Amino acid sequence: MANATSAADSGAEKRSVGGAATSEATTEGATEATTEERTAAPPLDWAAVDAVLLDMDGTLLDLHYDNAIWNQELPLRLTQRDLNVQEPTAAQVEATNAELVQRMARVRGKLQFYDLSYWAELTGFDLLALHHDCAHKIRYRPGALAFLEALQTSDKRVVLATNAHRDCLEIKHQHTGILDYFDAVVSSHDYRAPKEEQAFWYALEDQQALQRERCLFIDDNLEVLRSAARFGVRHLRCVSHPDLNKEPRDTAEFVAVDDLSSLLPIDVGA
Repeated sequence: MANATSAADSGAEKRSVGGAATSEATTEGATEATTEERTAAPPLDWAAVDAVLLDMDGTLLDLHYDNAIWNQELPLRLTQRDLNVQEPTAAQVEATNAELVQRMARVRGKLQFYDLSYWAELTGFDLLALHHDCAHKIRYRPGALAFLEALQTSDKRVVLATNAHRDCLEIKHQHTGILDYFDAVVSSHDYRAPKEEQAFWYALEDQQALQRERCLFIDDNLEVLRSAARFGVRHLRCVSHPDLNKEPRDTAEFVAVDDLSSLLPIDVGA
């Protein structure tokens, strides 16, 4: 997840607040198994998959870039500007961060939460410039590039399905070339509905001519995965270590994946 991904969030943990476990008992990847059992889940049935839907931030790219911007750099720079000091105290920066956290909590799970323009107007800060300043932190997660390369030589349709703002997509593409690996690139801003809402999935299925029961979807956001499960996406995986500078976290009812190359080879059987 990108943009205002987690100004208060220590990785992906707080994105699950208020969520309920999926009731889709037939959804492969959403189970009541223990963490150990999910980690040792059987190999993905690639023969049952026609399309691969991938999140970007925290799934393919290290979420540390986004967390560093929203949890560290933005609070620091807003404090410097508002107090007209170059070296604010830790308490001063924390007060600014606490105010940001409250504002983000009000729109968490809504499209504004991911809208760079919304936050730029609200804070009066050039967030696009800040994203460029921190671009050296952009990097692929383990196995992500190998996974994308393998998908390119497969018969699967590959779709980027992200909540990231289009401006952030462009910055990350400039530094990684990530968009070149996809047959289609979809931002929730295109549909005016975040992935947490069913409207996103109906629009995605219609526009991309997908069969939900033959899609694999990988994300690091539990609420997004639950939304996909309610819609009926059949194959689900949750990234257990979205921010490489933080500890891995529990993936609740979803089968965990860390190194995406562990899903290889893309074997469709005889």
